[in-house]
Amino acid sequence: MLLTMAIAFVSCEGPEGPPGRDGIGVNKFVEVVTVEAHQWEYVDDPEGGYYICEKRFPEISGDIYLKGEIKCYYIIRPGQSNEAQTPLPYVLHFIDGSDYRWTETIEYDFMPNTSTADGSIAFYVQYDDFAINVPPGRMQFRVVITW
Repeated sequence: MLLTMAIAFVSCEGPEGPPGRDGIGVNKFVEVVTVEAHQWEYVDDPEGGYYICEKRFPEISGDIYLKGEIKCYYIIRPGQSNEAQTPLPYVLHFIDGSDYRWTETIEYDFMPNTSTADGSIAFYVQYDDFAINVPPGRMQFRVVITW
């Protein structure tokens, strides 16, 4: 009798609940972007000039733009044994042999896909002395999109 009650108790089942939502979880897209030296375009802004390079990213949907997360990292010394990554914005301070000092700021912004254009990420380099004769060289960035 005890065995019968144990089997009956274990085999009891209640009503089935509603089905769960499909596809819930974290999705991730990662890409390394290289900006060649000749791809930087100088913008002469009255509030301070800067260099820009805009890269197409059709992966940035309106939903990702509003509900996801987009992070960019500057790859320092790419391909070398001491390669490192740092999140943007990245601010570097320099001093040369004649005691001239300046700051370089690297940052980004992004736009979603629209009916007229693909999504994009724009990378910026600006010098605090607004130098226009020193374009950035080749740079690499790691883009991580999560949603």
